[in-house]
Amino acid sequence: LIHGLLLMFDDYFTYTLADILVPFTGPYRPEVVGLGTLSFWLLLIISLSFPLKKWLGHKNWKLLHYASYLAFGMVTVHGLFSGTDGGLLGFRLLIALGVGIVLLLLGLRMKKDNAKPAKATRSASSRRARS
Repeated sequence: LIHGLLLMFDDYFTYTLADILVPFTGPYRPEVVGLGTLSFWLLLIISLSFPLKKWLGHKNWKLLHYASYLAFGMVTVHGLFSGTDGGLLGFRLLIALGVGIVLLLLGLRMKKDNAKPAKATRSASSRRARS
């Protein structure tokens, strides 16, 4: 939020609070700046969902949290194409490092999840034993 609010003090473009809070409405590269705004709102919703986990249910809560990968992708595109630093080699290397780390950790997570045995359902014999 602070990053966006600082645009109100930009010398080159005039941003209003509405330009900052409403995606795709700003005066400069609205399509990629808007991705940053959408990412902000999405990450805010995801963050606020933690205390609502019981109400949402685990399945819906987890599905919502998968949207953080979408937000990460949008922030990456926003960073590469909305500012003056996007073309700098050092910045691109930093972005590549961040994307690489996220992809590596995602791959490890998926490998770990695939290695887990499926939840066992109660077998017919255990149901009969209780009868």
